[in-house]
Amino acid sequence: MKFNSRNNSKKLSRNIVLSLCVIGGLFTSCSSDDDNGSGGNAVVTPPTYQFERNGIGTVSYGGQTSRIQMGNEFVTALKDNTKTELELDGMFTNTGNYFTGIGLNDSGKNLRSKTAASSDYFSANSTDANAIKADFDGWIANQVNDVFPNWNTDAVAGTAGKIQEAGGGSTRYVNAKGLEYNQAINKALIGALMTDQMLNNYLS
Repeated sequence: MKFNSRNNSKKLSRNIVLSLCVIGGLFTSCSSDDDNGSGGNAVVTPPTYQFERNGIGTVSYGGQTSRIQMGNEFVTALKDNTKTELELDGMFTNTGNYFTGIGLNDSGKNLRSKTAASSDYFSANSTDANAIKADFDGWIANQVNDVFPNWNTDAVAGTAGKIQEAGGGSTRYVNAKGLEYNQAINKALIGALMTDQMLNNYLS
């Protein structure tokens, strides 16, 4: 029994030493990903991206770029209490020349047509697609008709108006139940337009 116990101890010691050597070798053989010393393969970010094969463009994303710019202007306009429902609707549908960005009014693109419009989920489901678009129409109307008239009113339960974040933070403009329509629209565009198009149309 003593002989076996001594053998087992030696094997255990040998295994521990071997394991430590292997782990030490792994640590010493790894080099920093940030080390691009002489001869390293440094990645240089180009000022613009070109997706080309044999000098011919293979990717078209002008429509997506236009809609992102439209979305930025539209969401900003939702916090301008001088805007009318006609103007905000016009920004959602790109009718009426309400954008200031170069080429947006004449781009032939708009936010509404690609909202809840992916091939996977909505091409054969106009009922849900129309219901989602109707939500946007309602939020726009309510921002103009409920929130804008109470822009300088302190919001309380049951009354739309402004409310400041605790500790002197930014001022929010909410409906009678505390909902920020501009944020509802902003976040819904991220899901029903951007994410839906990316995952359920282009990448599906």
